[in-house]
Amino acid sequence: VNVGGQPMSTLRFGDPGLRTAAPALLASQALVEEALRRRFGALGGTIEWGAGVVGADQDPDGVTVTLSDGRTIRGAWLVGCDGAHSTVRKQAGIAFPGEPVADTWLLADVHAEGMPQRAGSHGWLHADGLMGALPMAEVAGHADDRIWRIMIYTPGLGEEDLDDEQILDRVRTLFPERSGLR
Repeated sequence: VNVGGQPMSTLRFGDPGLRTAAPALLASQALVEEALRRRFGALGGTIEWGAGVVGADQDPDGVTVTLSDGRTIRGAWLVGCDGAHSTVRKQAGIAFPGEPVADTWLLADVHAEGMPQRAGSHGWLHADGLMGALPMAEVAGHADDRIWRIMIYTPGLGEEDLDDEQILDRVRTLFPERSGLR
C-alpha cells in the first residue's frame, strides 16, 4: 500500500537469503522464440506470418487446417502456441479454466540503474495495483546485470493498443510512483 508516495509494503520473493524459493531469473520470450524458429528452420520447417488458424479438422491420418486467408494445409500434427486465447486450443475443444478476465498489465524489459539486489525478485503493493521487478538473464542475446522485467498491474487500461514508447513512458511514470524508488 502506498501512502503519501512512499511504499508501506515491499515484498521480496525468490530470495535465498530469506530462505524462500530460488530467485526467478527470466529468459526473454523473444530469445526463446528466436531459438525455436532457428531450430525449426534447421529441421526443414517454414513459418508463415499473418495467416491465422480459423478451423481445424482432425482425422486418423492427421489434421487439415483452414487459414484466415482461405487456404488449407495438411499436417500430421497441429501445435498451438498462441497463448491464453488460443484458437488451436479452442478448435481442439480443450478448456482453459485459468483464462484471464479483464486484467491488464504493462510489461517491459529494461536496463535499470538503482534497482534492488538481483538476489531475488521484488514486488510492491500499491493502492493502484501490484508491481513487480524480476531480474532477466539476458535480452537480445546480451547478458547484462541491469536488465529487469517490470510488470505493472494497470486495471482500466482495457484493450488500448500501446506502442513500445507509450509503454515505456507509462513504466517511467508508474514505477517510481508505485515503488518509491527514484
